[in-house]
Amino acid sequence: MISYLIVIDYVIFALFSISGYVTADLLKLLVYSVPSLLLAYIFEKYILNFINPEKLKRIMLVITLFAGILAIWNFLPW
Repeated sequence: MISYLIVIDYVIFALFSISGYVTADLLKLLVYSVPSLLLAYIFEKYILNFINPEKLKRIMLVITLFAGILAIWNFLPW
């Protein structure tokens, strides 16, 4: 399953590159985001030593739920 997703990602990246959506500025932002991703991975491994993985999963689901609700709330034209 993961190999399928990797192939799809490369195909989409190639199509975006051909279409002109991938620019040098976008690639520069990608390079800048790599340290943040590594820090998040290290932080997750550290936190998993202290918290039950199922509890962490529930916490992340609640955070994602509230972030989605907040995004929808800010999008509505009130």
